[in-house]
Amino acid sequence: MPPSTPPNLDSLGAWLALLTRSSYLLFVAVLLAWFGRLAWFDRETDGAVSFNYHPLFMGLAFVVLMPEALLAYADLEERRGFGHAAAKKM
Repeated sequence: MPPSTPPNLDSLGAWLALLTRSSYLLFVAVLLAWFGRLAWFDRETDGAVSFNYHPLFMGLAFVVLMPEALLAYADLEERRGFGHAAAKKM
């Protein structure tokens, strides 16, 4: 009986990364649609409270993009031999 071959992790990882990024973009699109239109150029009037989207998007970016960057850096270090010392020289 021939030994079973392990799944191609390069291809699986690429598809998983694409699926993850697509789901992030879909989540942000649904979130924007749920909040309604963005008032990019509206100004505050007297007595009106304005909601600032900046902290919301900064929080989302931190939660979404920091793990993505960590995985990309770990991938560079493991697979391509591009470690911390080489990155410091750039």
